[in-house]
Order: sequence, then structure tokens, then C-alpha cells
Amino acid sequence: MLAGWCDRAGDWSSGLSGVPDAVKMAVQMNMIQPVLVFRGSLAALVLAWTVVPMPAQASLQLALEKGCYGCHGEPPRRNTPSFAQLAADYAKYRGQADAPHKLADKLRAGTLFGHIAAHERVSPQECETLMRWLIDGAR
Repeated sequence: MLAGWCDRAGDWSSGLSGVPDAVKMAVQMNMIQPVLVFRGSLAALVLAWTVVPMPAQASLQLALEKGCYGCHGEPPRRNTPSFAQLAADYAKYRGQADAPHKLADKLRAGTLFGHIAAHERVSPQECETLMRWLIDGAR
């Protein structure tokens, strides 16, 4: 974890001295997020940089780790929908809090696209994360 001082809330410039350029770039690209932490008194506000993947970035990484791009990448395999197609289809579920859970259960049970072994091997939590990512546009 890297730490730098921040003079006041919202003033990141003074807190970036000593932070590697790669970390600064990752923050600017929204790949990681800075976390404000209070230590001691309120006068000692510490800006603690932690590598916290953004939800979309984490889901993209999960899709890569699970091999989803083998079928759903560009170009998609045979009659398989691409992630862009799936995201467009699942956009109708945005704002429905229970949709990722319900869709994940259906996917793992084989009622969405038939019994696909790769879908059934994904854990319920991972599947729900991937469904939420798709609903949010797969970006």
C-alpha cells in the first residue's frame, strides 16, 4: 500500500507526490480507486492508495479467468452470443436488484441456454458477479 498526504478532501494533487506513475495512470483510468482513511486526529488525513479493482474490471478479469472469452469473445464461437450481444439483451434487467441472482441460477441450472458444462462449473457467486457485469453493459 502506498500512502501520500492530502491537504484537504478532494485535493489529490498534494497526495500524489511519491506515488508511481503507473498507479496515477491506473487511478485516472478508473482501474483502481483511492481510499481516504482517517488515522489519529482529523488533522492527520492520510490518503491511502490501495489496489481495489473496480467492479467492472474485476468482472472482466473473472470472465478471462473462467475462459468465457473462448466462446463469447470477438468473434464468438459458432452460434454463441458475444458479450456485447449478451449485454444488449440483459440491459432490460438494469435496476432490478434480484435479476443477477435469478439469471445466475437459471444459467447454472441450464435453463437459459441449455446444459453447458462451462456454465455449470462456475460457482454461484462468480456467476452472479458475471451476470451483474453483463446487465451493467459488460464494460
